[in-house]
Amino acid sequence: MYYVYYTYCFTEEKGFVGFTENANGNGINCESQRIKLLLEAKKKFGTENFATKVLFKTRNLNETKSKEIEFIQKLKTQSPNGYNVGHGHCEIINGKQKLSKEILQAQYQQLQKELAAMLETK
Repeated sequence: MYYVYYTYCFTEEKGFVGFTENANGNGINCESQRIKLLLEAKKKFGTENFATKVLFKTRNLNETKSKEIEFIQKLKTQSPNGYNVGHGHCEIINGKQKLSKEILQAQYQQLQKELAAMLETK
């Protein structure tokens, strides 16, 4: 089972969206570069100033990745407003985000849905 979770810092009023296979959100499933800002904030403010909530769960990894991207956008957790370094599940290579094939496909499908909805309303 995969979980998309939201971690919120009460001190800075910023959040982080990620995903894991661990229901309590502690088994963060990503490279340390992706969670660098979150780890720095936890070190600075103390873990007692953070809360974590599961937003979505599924058995499908691709759906998990898509939901992670969706929640990062909805909750506006990308830096500087939050602790997410990138747009969602991706690789960080030499400090730059490289989107995976799954993410690009999910973004393409989302754009197709939005376009279809726009055309239906006209």
